[in-house]
Amino acid sequence: MKPMETAVYWIDLNILYNKLMKGMADAGHEVTVISAYKNKLPIGNGSYTDVILTGVEEEYEKILENANYLESAEQYPIWQSYHWHLLTLTILNQTFTHPNVLRFLKQRHEFDAVVTEYGWGEAQLALSSYYQCPLVVLISVGGVNSWVNDMLGNPVPISYVPHSWMLGDFSQGMNLLERLHNMLFFLYDQFLVRFIQFPANDRIIQSYMPNGPKAADLYHSPSLVLLGSHSSFRQSTPMAPNMVEIGGFHIDPPQPLPKDLQLFLDEAQDGAIFFSMGSHVKSKDFSAEKKQLIINVFGRLKQRVLWKFEDDALPEKPSNVMVRKWMPQIDILAHPNIKLFISHGGHGSILEALYHGVPTLMIPVFLDQFNNAFQSESRGFALKLSYRDRNFTEETFHGLIKEMLINPKYRLRAQELSRLFHDRPMKPMETAVYWIEYVIRNKGAEHLKLGSLKLRWFEYYMVDVLLVLVGIVASLVIVLVLAFKWAGAWFGRAGKIKQHLNILYNKLMKGMADAGHEVTVISAYKNKLPIENGSYTDVILTGFEEEYEKILENAKYLETAEQYPIWQSYHMHQLNLMIDNQTFSHPNVLRFLKERHEFDAVVTEYAWGEAQLALSSYYQCPLVVLISVGGVNSWVNDMLGNPVPISYVPHSWMLGDFSQGMNLLERLHNMLFFLYDQFLIRFIQFPANDRIIQSYMPNGPKAADLYHSPSLVLLGSHSSFRQSTPMAPNMVEIGGFHIDPPQPLPKDLQLFLDEAQDGAIFFSMGSHVKSKDFSAEKKQLIINVFGRLKQRVLWKFEDDALPEKPSNVMVRKWMPQIDILAHPNIKLFISHGGHGSILEALYHGVPTLMIPVFLDQFNNAFQSESRGFALKLSYRDRNFTEETFHGLIKEMLINPKYQLRAQELSRLFHDRPMKPMETAVYWIEYVIRNKGAEHFKLGSLKLGWFEYCMVDVLLVLVGIVASLVIVLVLAFKWAIAWFGRAGKIKQQ
Repeated sequence: MKPMETAVYWIDLNILYNKLMKGMADAGHEVTVISAYKNKLPIGNGSYTDVILTGVEEEYEKILENANYLESAEQYPIWQSYHWHLLTLTILNQTFTHPNVLRFLKQRHEFDAVVTEYGWGEAQLALSSYYQCPLVVLISVGGVNSWVNDMLGNPVPISYVPHSWMLGDFSQGMNLLERLHNMLFFLYDQFLVRFIQFPANDRIIQSYMPNGPKAADLYHSPSLVLLGSHSSFRQSTPMAPNMVEIGGFHIDPPQPLPKDLQLFLDEAQDGAIFFSMGSHVKSKDFSAEKKQLIINVFGRLKQRVLWKFEDDALPEKPSNVMVRKWMPQIDILAHPNIKLFISHGGHGSILEALYHGVPTLMIPVFLDQFNNAFQSESRGFALKLSYRDRNFTEETFHGLIKEMLINPKYRLRAQELSRLFHDRPMKPMETAVYWIEYVIRNKGAEHLKLGSLKLRWFEYYMVDVLLVLVGIVASLVIVLVLAFKWAGAWFGRAGKIKQHLNILYNKLMKGMADAGHEVTVISAYKNKLPIENGSYTDVILTGFEEEYEKILENAKYLETAEQYPIWQSYHMHQLNLMIDNQTFSHPNVLRFLKERHEFDAVVTEYAWGEAQLALSSYYQCPLVVLISVGGVNSWVNDMLGNPVPISYVPHSWMLGDFSQGMNLLERLHNMLFFLYDQFLIRFIQFPANDRIIQSYMPNGPKAADLYHSPSLVLLGSHSSFRQSTPMAPNMVEIGGFHIDPPQPLPKDLQLFLDEAQDGAIFFSMGSHVKSKDFSAEKKQLIINVFGRLKQRVLWKFEDDALPEKPSNVMVRKWMPQIDILAHPNIKLFISHGGHGSILEALYHGVPTLMIPVFLDQFNNAFQSESRGFALKLSYRDRNFTEETFHGLIKEMLINPKYQLRAQELSRLFHDRPMKPMETAVYWIEYVIRNKGAEHFKLGSLKLGWFEYCMVDVLLVLVGIVASLVIVLVLAFKWAIAWFGRAGKIKQQ
């Protein structure tokens, strides 16, 4: 890729930031950095220009000296955060009044992006508005936190995600009081941000940018947030698409140590310990008692000790201890003789210890260090001893060191987490560079931003919808009762709907086999694809393919096109239950199950069938679910505990263009769809699947438990087509995994398209709807329209002949759709709007006219039209006339905007760090390597609904408020009575 001409970056007194900027320069960018520190790192490729804040480094050193961290170590986190906030404002004021910065701003450079460290400072964010370019934020210290989530509109329930100031091991969840405490921290955050931070930053912004944007608007402006965290260390939480983890980006491969350090460690026959309190806390400032205590303990050890001690000498230094004012921490931790790291618990130090698999004893002093220590201890590779802990005695300190040196569990756990830390598809610096360039290429990547940012708080929390529901709930109950009675009678007469015997699944399994795996597939279809590497064994459901063809013939999709989506979903659900019943009673499957094979993973397409999921329990291995048709939907989110607010995320049955949000009635409609989903799943789906599971696995798990069991869900979607939503870490998009590079066309098709001087149109209604079954009137209408065109038309028509076929039309019963769409003369695709067809059109950048017939096709057509590369005309639309159909085709052929938009979306579709099949194979193997990757699962799965929704906490708060009101009323009455008596006494 051609490097960007220029990029501006801002630094917030953070040495790690220079490392990221060097990475951008090494990738060929021209980087300008406003910083207190001059860059000393060699630049490999582009350019690196410093705008130095002269004097600020010295000022910062004074601040550190006067901070008295050791004396304020036990200060309550809220006060520490408030002091940090005030310090940040001081630094921002100094920065934007600095003559070098003011001079630089007046020069009005042009930049492709602004990248800034964020620490309660919208004044920095305003630079993106000043230079009119995308904004990227780096959170180098820590990962997902309350203000990052708030900034991006990312929903992270406080019922199971502790605030970063919460001190404790919450790996098993929080109790009632802890969740109440957690809520108060989040409320404090909101108060601090909106009533102190925003006004203060507004004043700073106005000082250098009169009439500039408001801090409240800038707060939600980042296009991308780079998080200095990694899933191996943090709690699993949902993440917005524009949140990317790059933890460890600052860590280079180890360099040779200075000779004296190298010799000291090489000769440490019993191992060595490295002791460093980071850059903000200096061990030379420890109290005399604490220093003597540490000296005494180190002197009792047989291990050698490297101690970063900032004074010229350490009196009474034991012979096994070496001190230096500065030490190359990353390179020291890489030495094989380092057995223990004694640290302050800073985020960077933890990542460096994880990188090298070194167990750590933490002595936290302030801010996030306490929580880091708790989290590290809960993950099993660390112990902690706070600096001001009353139990910080010589025996306690010595005992903890000996425990960590003797007990192998800490080192084994550190090495296990180190393997997880390194197990990622791209190196962290490569990831950072890729996504910054992605944002620049895609002009801010607005499609990654969440819709929640457009909502007011009462809309986001559905307050208006709930008020409406309260008003109509009685009437609604009556209507639902009558509707279900009517539906029960109607369902017996209704036709059958599509099922998911999915040929795409074979493609994924072929990909796994090609990667060297031994794959066994239970399927209605025998694999016909060549296997390049591993093995592919079929367990064929004989008779199913023929049964499926009968289902398609009898489905009468064209007659049920306008059926309400809820009824279609119910039919699909019933059909899937029938297929699951037939599958698990099939003699070939029963014979296979009795053979008791061993597998590393079960991969299954999911469509309302926990009976399939139970196979992972049967074989005692991780479960991977494929959603080949569509992407994030209500039951996938429910399955993984992923919070996707229904205030802005429409249900897949909602028909309409909701790119600009939903109004009150639409959000009410949306809520009813989600409630219907819950009813269908819990009261119809689970009991039916329980019966199927018991038929082949007596005493097997319950469907309700299996529902939340997947280790990984592979989604057949991509961000270029779907609405941006938060995603759990174990949700991975692989949309387009089934698309291979185009193959040569049959000679007659190739010649037909090559000679299409005015371009060609491809018309196919997919595999479930056959255009031969169109009504005679509709077929004649289409023939008439095609005959009026100067373009050639390829028509997938499933009969032997098409009467009155125009001369510019070629028909075939089957056509290689992907290869046809790749031909440069294809100007338009006329399709049913199936998910796979849309992805294939996007892959090749072909505008599409959609004729939706049933199920998700209607919503697909709405979404495609809203994205600007398609138009739609439903099969049963009353306006489906010859003139309307011809007019839409001519509009899409003549107006270039559809082609341009299709090509733009195609570029987005291809713009990803890994090919989709490679992504699928990598993450399936990841789950196998990491025994189900339990660390990816969300904590919400462990909570009851009342805990998840904080109902108990709210009841406690209501009780407290009610009690306070009663006390105040009684006190007021008592005061009135007392003053009344006092007045009478005076009168007497």
